[in-house]
Amino acid sequence: MSETAVIDDQQIPDEIQAEMDKSDMQRSVDSLRSQLNIERTPISQSATELRRYTETQEDPLVNPIDKKVNPWAEKSKCSVL
Repeated sequence: MSETAVIDDQQIPDEIQAEMDKSDMQRSVDSLRSQLNIERTPISQSATELRRYTETQEDPLVNPIDKKVNPWAEKSKCSVL
């Protein structure tokens, strides 16, 4: 029966534990601890805020600018002599 290491209530299988040295495991634990401190927001709130933002902002890729106002639009067509 194989044993598993337990770090902060997370079980690490023997195969992975054998490939990781102590510094790798410490970096992994530090990363997991820092991720615990990240503030989480519910998807419903994030989606509502994203929708509100996209509806209030003028995005030229979604709603193209009028060609008369666009300084990069061609003024006239090129004619071949």
